[in-house]
Amino acid sequence: MKKKKTAYAVIILFFLLIGTAYLVWPLAGRFVDTENHEKRELAVRPVFQISTISEYPKQFESWLNDHLPFRNQLIRLNCALDYYVFRSSTSDRVAVGSSGWLFYTDFADGNPLANYQGTDLLTEKQLKKIADNMIATRDNLAKENIEFVIFIAPNKERIYDEYMPKYYGAPAEEYAVRQICDYLKEHTDIRIVYPIEEMKEAEQKLGEQMLLYHKTDTHWNELGAYIGGRELLAELGIDMPAYDSPEISVAEIEDTPGDMADILNLSTLINPGYTYAPSGYDGHNFVNDMWEFSTEVRYHAQGADPRTIFVCRDSFGSALGNLIGSQFDRSVLVHNGSYTNDYVEQEEPDVFVYECVERYAASGLLEFRYE
Repeated sequence: MKKKKTAYAVIILFFLLIGTAYLVWPLAGRFVDTENHEKRELAVRPVFQISTISEYPKQFESWLNDHLPFRNQLIRLNCALDYYVFRSSTSDRVAVGSSGWLFYTDFADGNPLANYQGTDLLTEKQLKKIADNMIATRDNLAKENIEFVIFIAPNKERIYDEYMPKYYGAPAEEYAVRQICDYLKEHTDIRIVYPIEEMKEAEQKLGEQMLLYHKTDTHWNELGAYIGGRELLAELGIDMPAYDSPEISVAEIEDTPGDMADILNLSTLINPGYTYAPSGYDGHNFVNDMWEFSTEVRYHAQGADPRTIFVCRDSFGSALGNLIGSQFDRSVLVHNGSYTNDYVEQEEPDVFVYECVERYAASGLLEFRYE
């Protein structure tokens, strides 16, 4: 009997709390965060119709769940408890590392964890297809007097593996991008730049003194992009000073919460640390003519390399923008989601760079082919 009374009391308390929230919401709702932070469309209140009566309860439940009073605040409280108390993640897309580091683990978005552990190795057939695609791309571009270079940005997990959760183990020595680089160098003369050694060397030298990637975001920062991009420019015959050269100064800037902080609903609570941006190299008075992240980024510069460079890029290419844009007469960086081969005819570049982050390299190179 006592257990029944306790159960009834819990049920009554639950409904009182829910009911109170609905009573307070009309007044309090305007003063709290009600934005959609989930990068998906919230459910729309369904219209009751006899013809769809069997679907109505489920649709109504989805709408109710998406529009509960104080929903964002309750989600944020739950995420904060998991992160700050239990040091765990409420999302299987993000892993909580040590010292405030977050790591991307979304298997449906390039599967960076499989890249890290080397569980997504390519077959000989796949490697040959990549080689065939790149040879065809190089040869077809060469017919138009256009240089071709592949540039792959390392995954954050591979550079800062010491902060990864220990249960993931050490990074694999044999992994997909290593296979691609070794295969192309052994079987072709395709130019490919993967600055893993240079970035690991810088990370080991700098430690926490200066970071190359954002702690709460998937991407590299401007310093990381400079170190990686310097290797790309060297491949294209442009020498840039090393990040630790006397003429280069690196600014420490308070960072903003990144995409992974947003996934965990902690963008207003988490400490993102600092980001780092180099300056002091010759920027040739570059001008950013256009900046549309999901489509085109354009630059022109004075007294720089006279060539026009075209970059088919992903999101990592955005941090390369100012560096590349400052070193060529004209630079065009187009997001791969907007890219078509017609761009080449339109822009008439001297150099074509296919850029992607490590986790997209295998799928991207298996599909990309310029004809």
